[in-house]
Amino acid sequence: MPIICPEAPPPLSFHPDEPKSERHVDSSPQSPPLNLEINVEPGTTQTCRYPTVRLNVDVVTDLIAARLATSFLGHILFLKSQVPFPVMQLLRIPSGKSGARATKLRTDLLQSFDTLSSHLNTTYTALSTALARCSQKLSQAQNEQSTFNPERVYLAILVGPSMGSARSKVIYAVDGLETKIWGTRDDINDPEDSEDEELPEDSDSEDENSEEDIDSEEEDLSDNNHSEELPLENDNSSDDLPILPQSRSPSPPPSMAHLEEQKALNAADRLLSRTLAAADADGQGMANEMAPTQVHILIRAPRRFDHPAWIPRQNISASLNGTLDEFLEESGLSIPDEQAKRKKPQRNKGVEGVWITCRDGLAKPTPKIEGPHDEENELIWWSWDGKIIGFSDW
Repeated sequence: MPIICPEAPPPLSFHPDEPKSERHVDSSPQSPPLNLEINVEPGTTQTCRYPTVRLNVDVVTDLIAARLATSFLGHILFLKSQVPFPVMQLLRIPSGKSGARATKLRTDLLQSFDTLSSHLNTTYTALSTALARCSQKLSQAQNEQSTFNPERVYLAILVGPSMGSARSKVIYAVDGLETKIWGTRDDINDPEDSEDEELPEDSDSEDENSEEDIDSEEEDLSDNNHSEELPLENDNSSDDLPILPQSRSPSPPPSMAHLEEQKALNAADRLLSRTLAAADADGQGMANEMAPTQVHILIRAPRRFDHPAWIPRQNISASLNGTLDEFLEESGLSIPDEQAKRKKPQRNKGVEGVWITCRDGLAKPTPKIEGPHDEENELIWWSWDGKIIGFSDW
């Protein structure tokens, strides 16, 4: 019996949760930056038990990181039973016959959530700048050219009466945050240099103007009477002119860049929801019945990090670093040399979380290059100065 061999390899396998309309193979050398998708690679060398959202981008911008952090917090509040309905539904559901206490709790939570959402938009921008300045200082100390590489950043969500007695610890990790010094431009020339360069031309023009003024004085003396009448006529004519109000030009339509940016943010938001739903279906969800309590938000940033809504918490950095070590170890990202030096983290409560990565997936761990000690570059934990309290009454 002849053996039939296929002429071509079998087609690529796709994720079972991926819609059929999106199942296609991109043969172009570079995929469009706004095509966001979940990539599941069988046989990968890194084993990560946490849900991973892989975006088809080179770096994760501060806007995407902030948007997904806000969305992820909304998911956690509902999964941990801190709100009776998802946060976005709470915004649209009328109060109805709710009591005064339930209405107040709902209003306070929604106001705090809205405030934190606006703070996160600037938090990741400030964090990107702080990390870029750390790299710049390290490069200057080593007499090297400054290079701003993507960084790995973490945000912790602690559900419990206090930060030290949290009943649930969730890590929101971004691998590949874009680092740059925001608020500076390199294409602006020094104004002092430009003024110095124009000085010789100005001096020549002043000499020519002075000679013309001397010649014109004799002509002005001969026509004194006529010259006195002209200003009066000009003044009267200027007074008669009506003062027209400045017309307001219609607001320009939103630029294509802004529309594409919003499209990418919405796609990333939907992708996060799909990833969490798929993890829950696979038995790796984060749902847990908990009594309403406080929710604490912390972020890991260098000491030079500057934002008015965040307070440094040096006293709990050791505890949260142990939580982060467990999260990295379960993600397959621990460095053996560094892990041997650290104390084994306690596993009595467990750590949950999610990864946001670029198109290349989680980067392999590499030992950090140690330069001259700079206290401003030390990474510590900062807590948000607001308050989020869950509720269940409706």
